[in-house]
Amino acid sequence: MSVTKRCTKCGVKKPIAKFSGDKIRPDGKSPWCKTCHVKNQLRWLAKPGKREKMRTYQREWARSPYRKAQLLAYQKTEVGKTVRWRARLKAKYGLSAVEYDARLAAQRNRCAVCRGLFKDRKTTHVDHCHATNKVRDILCRKCNLALGAARDDEKILAALIDYLRRHRCAS
Repeated sequence: MSVTKRCTKCGVKKPIAKFSGDKIRPDGKSPWCKTCHVKNQLRWLAKPGKREKMRTYQREWARSPYRKAQLLAYQKTEVGKTVRWRARLKAKYGLSAVEYDARLAAQRNRCAVCRGLFKDRKTTHVDHCHATNKVRDILCRKCNLALGAARDDEKILAALIDYLRRHRCAS
């Protein structure tokens, strides 16, 4: 496969990366370069009524049962799950996947409280202050639930420790 291709619209020879993919074509690339495609789309959208026609089509496509099934199938794939996890991480905690990985590495892939080793990403929970939404550390499920049950209150946690000391079990 060659590393360059001539655009049939502008006639300029460009690197193959400047052409969009097209499964129908023998070489797997569009005959027009990306720049010509964008210019052509903008020219088409400038015509009266075309922009609204495109929006209507996109709305109908987004609501179609086929699109919903397609999206659901994608979300079940490993790539889809990772994309959703990254988006949720950013939206909920303002944390990028790189920052998350750096925190996890700093904790040596262990819970910040009990020091238990994480098996995979599913067993980790981002602990944050509910008042400020500031991320504290990454915890295991049990430690995160314990903090939540105590409502992040040091007095409750101290009372629980005192309770355990008073009622020690012979082990």
